[in-house]
Amino acid sequence: MRVLLGNGVNKESKDSDEWTALYGAALNGHKAVVRLLPNSDVDNEAKDNTGQTALLRAAENGHEAVVRVLIDSGVDQEAKDNNWRTAMHSAALNGYKAVVRLLGLHTSTPPLPPFHDLYIR
Repeated sequence: MRVLLGNGVNKESKDSDEWTALYGAALNGHKAVVRLLPNSDVDNEAKDNTGQTALLRAAENGHEAVVRVLIDSGVDQEAKDNNWRTAMHSAALNGYKAVVRLLGLHTSTPPLPPFHDLYIR
């Protein structure tokens, strides 16, 4: 990735689903790539065609280390997708307790209702 960035690759290019390199790296849990890209003037708030950001996808897939890197890079933790879900909601719905806790430390999203343990496996 460093070689590509060093040779002027378009960091903002998107595929037909509006995925950027940062989005794909976050979705797949590639922490090293995610750490590198926000420091390369990429749009870390870019959304795909469903309104999801790199943070939403990382949280949805339980990639705690990637979520931490994105939070540290200053992404909007309150961003909502087209279904009004935040990263915290996506992590909770998929049972990723550690990600929910991490996001809870860094967001003003209201805490999940008492029945949230039904969703967090």
